[in-house]
Amino acid sequence: MGTTLRVGAFWSRLLLAVVAPGVFLIVSDVAIRIGGFDTDVVRNENFEIGVPVWLLADENWADIQRERLDGAHGQEPRGVRAEDVEWLQSFEEARYIRYKLKPNISVDANNPFNNIELQKGITFKLSSNSDGFRTKEFELKVPGATRIVSIGDSSTFGWGVDPEYTFQELLEQRFRRGRDDGTEVLNLGISGHDSRHGLAIYEHYAKDLEPDVLIVSYGANDARFVLTATDEVLDQDDTWRGTVRDVLYRFATFRLMRRLILRVYDPIEMVRMRAEAEGESRALVRAVDRDSYEKNLRTIVRGAREAGTRAVLLAVCNEPYYTRMMQYVASTEGVPFLDAKELFGRHIDDLRGHLLYADEVRYYEALYGPEVMSRENSYYVTTDGCHPGRVGHNLIADALFEVLQESGS
Repeated sequence: MGTTLRVGAFWSRLLLAVVAPGVFLIVSDVAIRIGGFDTDVVRNENFEIGVPVWLLADENWADIQRERLDGAHGQEPRGVRAEDVEWLQSFEEARYIRYKLKPNISVDANNPFNNIELQKGITFKLSSNSDGFRTKEFELKVPGATRIVSIGDSSTFGWGVDPEYTFQELLEQRFRRGRDDGTEVLNLGISGHDSRHGLAIYEHYAKDLEPDVLIVSYGANDARFVLTATDEVLDQDDTWRGTVRDVLYRFATFRLMRRLILRVYDPIEMVRMRAEAEGESRALVRAVDRDSYEKNLRTIVRGAREAGTRAVLLAVCNEPYYTRMMQYVASTEGVPFLDAKELFGRHIDDLRGHLLYADEVRYYEALYGPEVMSRENSYYVTTDGCHPGRVGHNLIADALFEVLQESGS
């Protein structure tokens, strides 16, 4: 009898120990949601505006902001303006790919990389589908239709221009003009992503869309120097830790606790202390080193080929070595390659003479002024020396259309 009671008490305590935390988590989660508590944005004395929790917890991003605040690499110290981080509130944490747009948003964003547009209050529309990408809804593929999917960084994303001016929308229009109503072009680009993110985007999103053509455009962010390589950051998502974090992230209670911790624990101060302690021995690495960049591109291209998808490689704002490597991969894998910088350079004179895209050229001439345009040719094709503007996206769309027409798409 006594043994039975002891066994019963043991199981009761065990059940209580397992069930009680779950009940607490559910009740507190409901209370937080009903109470409307902010679980996603952290206030920090270093910023003029709240910062997304997931971003402030990113050691690499915190280190970049520390450099701005401290004036690293010979630059003048500069505070982090609201304009520099406000747009980031439109993104959310996402397993395997680090982050993507929040689903079903429609907001006006500023371009902090262009002071002229900031001063004039110029904004561009950020909208997303229910999966958190800047494109139309993912529907079942229509039999016989051609589906083109583009993956890449901020230039693919279309940073700084409205959706209708991105090369994806313009490319789809090119096909429609040819009386081809069966071709669709989807945009899976994410600002800040590199080729390691691209591997995950392809595996977890693009491949399931069964594209006939895959446009791949990475390299601008791969070359960045960071504290922790992207491989190391993303590899954790493929482990049990990634599964646990993904489950916990779904609870408002977990997100609120993380937010409260980051109000006390300042990641920027932590990376500052680390930089001071390591001094000259402080080791930074490429987000994606050169060998890994080549491997990532080949893996994407070969994976696409195995799935019956033809790849096209597109370099937009890459460091020269990464552009050359992309061209080498394209030539050895037998896939088309486009270099946007070379493409832009070939057409500058025609643009200045209003022989191409005259309306778009005049738009930027009026916006930036003749002095700026005459001093910096890049403003004819980009909004900030890197990201394509309306004209740049048109040139890319034309070049891609020609390549795809030649290859039978």
